[in-house]
Amino acid sequence: MMTRHRTPYRVIQRHHVSYAPEEIRHIYRIEHRIITWLNRIAKSRCSKYFLSALQSFIPTHIDEALSETQMQALYLLNQAAKAERRKQKKLHVRRSK
Repeated sequence: MMTRHRTPYRVIQRHHVSYAPEEIRHIYRIEHRIITWLNRIAKSRCSKYFLSALQSFIPTHIDEALSETQMQALYLLNQAAKAERRKQKKLHVRRSK
């Protein structure tokens, strides 16, 4: 049975805020999924409690949130780590042949 490899870092994706003009922000993969789910929920009606829970969540966590600059730096570090892992994997495959 094959085990799933977990990345040693949180994956950061590029998210289009708008297409015209093009505006891209860096967010964590799970945040991207949550935005997608929220967009789906917005097509139907939401409960007032759900919206009030979101409203109370934001002010309590806004101060500890990472800025776009910090997210870009993490994205670049993650891309470098990913490239290094691929390079090491290639070397390992070549040696074992």
